[in-house]
Amino acid sequence: MFRHAKSIEYCHAQLDKKIKGHEQLATTCCLALLLILFMFVFGNTLIRGSAMKYHSAWPDQILTAVPNATRAQRRTLRRVISFMSGHCTHNDIVFGPQITLNSKPYSHRVALFCKKKQTLCDPKIVHHGEREIQCMDEHNAKTKLKRRKTPLSLSSACGTEANFSDHKDVCVAGFALEELNSSW
Repeated sequence: MFRHAKSIEYCHAQLDKKIKGHEQLATTCCLALLLILFMFVFGNTLIRGSAMKYHSAWPDQILTAVPNATRAQRRTLRRVISFMSGHCTHNDIVFGPQITLNSKPYSHRVALFCKKKQTLCDPKIVHHGEREIQCMDEHNAKTKLKRRKTPLSLSSACGTEANFSDHKDVCVAGFALEELNSSW
């Protein structure tokens, strides 16, 4: 009988160890799930918490290259481009500085060509034709008569290349290029 009591106590001690181990594992899992839930709810709020607004005009300023170094910068660029596309209804083109993030303009060289649904980041001229056309540009209630060469091909840091041959498209692209390079 004494021997059975020892083996029962031994079994009970072993089961107690297993139960405590499982309790710790269950507690750890619950804490991990709570942490994930917390990060999902509040982290999402922090990431998406920046207020974006569209402005038809923006102050003249020197624009910088589109930052693409970190994941957060790429995510912000995607959000800005998505927001820009929502404002193409009455525009030929929407510029990055027309979008404000937390009351600060997104002052980087990015433009969305609404008709083509094409985004250009830090655009550069790849090729232009020899034929010249006249364009009437308007910005912040000022108009200028400009001469532009057609056709026009632009490269982009976003990975796309855009070709413009239509008179209006060449005028819009030339205007965009000058605006983004602060040379209008």
